Amino acid sequence: MIVDGLPFDPASKDLPPGLRRFGAQLDKARVALATKVAHDAKGPDALLGHVLYRANLRTPLFMLEGLSRIARDTSEDEETFRAVLRDVKIAEDVLGLVDFWWVLHGKGQEWELPEEFLQMARDRHQAASGRLVGWLEARAWIDHRYLPEEGEVHLRVHRIGRELQGLRWPSARKERKRLLAFFRECVESTERAAQSLDLNDLEHGIHELRRRLRWISIYANALDGAVQLDKSAKPPKNWSRYLTPAVVENPFNDLPKGDGKGADPILFPAPVFYALSWLIAELGTLKDRAQWTESVADGLEALGVAGGGKPKRWLGEVALDAKEAGKAAGALSRQALLEDKLLQRLAAALEAQS
Repeated sequence: MIVDGLPFDPASKDLPPGLRRFGAQLDKARVALATKVAHDAKGPDALLGHVLYRANLRTPLFMLEGLSRIARDTSEDEETFRAVLRDVKIAEDVLGLVDFWWVLHGKGQEWELPEEFLQMARDRHQAASGRLVGWLEARAWIDHRYLPEEGEVHLRVHRIGRELQGLRWPSARKERKRLLAFFRECVESTERAAQSLDLNDLEHGIHELRRRLRWISIYANALDGAVQLDKSAKPPKNWSRYLTPAVVENPFNDLPKGDGKGADPILFPAPVFYALSWLIAELGTLKDRAQWTESVADGLEALGVAGGGKPKRWLGEVALDAKEAGKAAGALSRQALLEDKLLQRLAAALEAQS
């Protein structure tokens, strides 16, 4: 008998808020993990890893990773949350590869890249899909043929839920105090990193800065109402570039409202949060273009395609090398972080609530 459900009701208001948040995301992961390959599926839809990617498994894993990072740094059960973080991070990282090669294959068709490159992208997407399933089976996230046929078999969602259920969770008041300290440290360390990262380094520069900024946003969403937007906060002058309809009306930027119980929520000034989202999106566009350019150039060169080392021939205006991306990212960062003091404003708002 396979037991994949949680040992508690994640919607119960009687649960500690921290456990309820983990439970909600674990249950979303459980639903995604239950997605099966259709019996008549062909092509990528015949790959379980791709099917789980299409089922949006990555989103609850991101949220679980965020919650685990927070709990690792704010609770007395550091080792427990390190273990959960490891499990979800490896799966999420491989899902990132599934996504990258699937998207690049689609872009490659638009750019009319040679069939040799498209086949390479399909092969790498298939390999990433296989790696994902291999990890999920190895850690018993999903049912598979190597599980014992007799007795109860508890899958990973149930095991994690049972372990978390046995922990001592802080009171709402103590949790709020710890979360404020966590966010202040997170914002301040990101501010320091932004001043020292080499943005000409694609992976350890632009991507690292964007990751750090993005985690602040993910943490705020994952906390399910413990962080909310202060929409009464007025934007500074000349901030119209950040407050576009695409940013302000993005559902991801409308943080969960919570149930109104427990401690007062931590407030992020809405204009600052929108500016953060704008910067994350802009850096993401630069990162994607530079990664696509690098992957196309390297792939075509490895395949021996004539002219492969000149990706602009194929990508047109989308092409962007690491140096160009670094220069553009530097300009964006200086404007948002140094001149408009985005992170400093957020740090000050958090300090005022301590």
